[in-house]
Amino acid sequence: MIPLSKRKKKFIRSLARKKNRQAERLFLAEGDKLVRELIVHQRYKSGNRFSLGSIIATDEWFEANPDSGKLDIEFHQTTQPELDQISLQQTPNQVIAVVHQPDPDLDIAELKSGLSMGLEYLQDPGNLGTIIRIADWFGIRHILCSEDCVELYNPKVIQSTMGSFLRVNVHYVDLKAQIKNLKEDEKFMVYGTGRNGSNLFHTSLREKGIILFGNEANGLSPAIMDLADHILTIPYHDHTSHPESLNVATAAAILCAEFSRDHSK
Repeated sequence: MIPLSKRKKKFIRSLARKKNRQAERLFLAEGDKLVRELIVHQRYKSGNRFSLGSIIATDEWFEANPDSGKLDIEFHQTTQPELDQISLQQTPNQVIAVVHQPDPDLDIAELKSGLSMGLEYLQDPGNLGTIIRIADWFGIRHILCSEDCVELYNPKVIQSTMGSFLRVNVHYVDLKAQIKNLKEDEKFMVYGTGRNGSNLFHTSLREKGIILFGNEANGLSPAIMDLADHILTIPYHDHTSHPESLNVATAAAILCAEFSRDHSK
C-alpha cells in the first residue's frame, strides 16, 4: 500500500481537464459501485477494456473490499479529507480509480447486424451518460457520436452511466460518412428523429438499423436528417397544449422501448 503523495494528488486533479485525459489516455471513476464493477470487469475479462491503473481509497474502503488487493495495480491509501480534496464530485466517495482509456474497434459488420444509436452534437454530459445507460438496458452495444459531442470520459458522463460504459461501445466518428457507409447495405435502416416525422407508434420498425438523435436545442442537422430512411416522431397527447420538446435522453428511452417491442403480434 502506497501513501498518497502530493505529486500523485496533483496528477489526479489534472485529469479533471480534457486535454490531460487525452494526453495521458486516462480518466477517473469515482464511488464504490463504479470501482467494484471495474474490478470485476478486470478480473473476469482480462482487462481487455478499461483496465485499472490505480486505486486511491480510505482504510475503510480497503477493509470492506479485501479482494481488491489481489489485482496487480497500484494502491494508494488516503484519508477522507485528502480524498475530498482530489475528488471531482460534489459529494466525494471513499474510492477513486484511475482507468486506462481503451481504443474500441468499430466493427461495421457487427454494427449492421443489430440496432445502434447515433448522436449528433450532444453537449450535456448527463444526457450522454443517461443515453449510454439506456442503451445498456435495451441491449444496444454501439453508439456512434459525432466528433463534436461531449467527451465520454468527462467525469459527469462516467458518473451518470452508473457503470454502463463498461458494456456499451462509444465511438467518435465522422457521423455523416459512417451513416453513408452503413446505408450501402439496402437492408440497413437509418431512422432520424424530429417533430415532423411519422408517428413512432404507427410505423413498422426493423430490428437492424441506427436511431439518430440530435443536439438538445436544435435536433439533427439537415445534412444528417437527409440521410434518414424514415423520420420518427413521438406524438404528444394534447394538440392544444404541450411542451416544446422532450429531453433527448427521454426520447431515446421511448424509442428504444418501442424498437424492443415484438411488432409481429
